[in-house]
Amino acid sequence: MEDEKREFLEEGMKRYKQAAMVMVAFGKEVESILQSVLQKHDDWGNFKPVSGARAKSTTYWSNYPLLNAKIEGKYKNERIILSLAVNWYKSKGDYPYYSIGIENTDKFLDLESDFDWSKDFEFVDKDLRYYPDPKSFDIEGDLKKILEEFSRFLKEV
Repeated sequence: MEDEKREFLEEGMKRYKQAAMVMVAFGKEVESILQSVLQKHDDWGNFKPVSGARAKSTTYWSNYPLLNAKIEGKYKNERIILSLAVNWYKSKGDYPYYSIGIENTDKFLDLESDFDWSKDFEFVDKDLRYYPDPKSFDIEGDLKKILEEFSRFLKEV
């Protein structure tokens, strides 16, 4: 075994347990923030969350680093699931972008694609994306921004 690989594995054996615990705790905290932002939002426009709906998260493999929260509701008499996410997996760098989209149907995709989104937002691959400034860390504020922008779509269309 080459020296660099051996050193890497030896160091990993000493730190893996702690690193795994940090990863799990970090993920739970970010999911909690995502769920809280969805639960507190009350200006949905034409989207009506299912009565008593709680925001929930989906567990992903660590190979696909993305944390999310989802909420079910009705939009134009269609049952939909909105998914708010922090995405490192498809991020161009080390810092994630935030996204929100309708998860369980493509029925409104043309409307979303044609919508006049504000300049700080980009609609890509079925999701509205917001690229936060890593220097001015405000996860809750940035998540609220993207949620408010998507709510503008839900109100106007």
